[in-house]
Amino acid sequence: MVKASASGDASTESIAPLQLKSPVGQFLSQILVSHPHLVPAAVEQQLEQLQIDRDAEEQSKDASSVLGTDIVLYRFVIC
Repeated sequence: MVKASASGDASTESIAPLQLKSPVGQFLSQILVSHPHLVPAAVEQQLEQLQIDRDAEEQSKDASSVLGTDIVLYRFVIC
């Protein structure tokens, strides 16, 4: 049986058995404990950064695949 505590003493131990391994998870957990009112803004910021990182990765993949396609087409035309 799990019981909620109304003491206001939040800690990462109260989230058990959750073990945060990523830096983002650890950061958000610290924000949750120290400044709970900032959690929505912190989550939004992390989601925006994740999207930026994924977009950059996708562009990098697209650029390398276009180059690879050009080489294949070039070889096809010459042969």
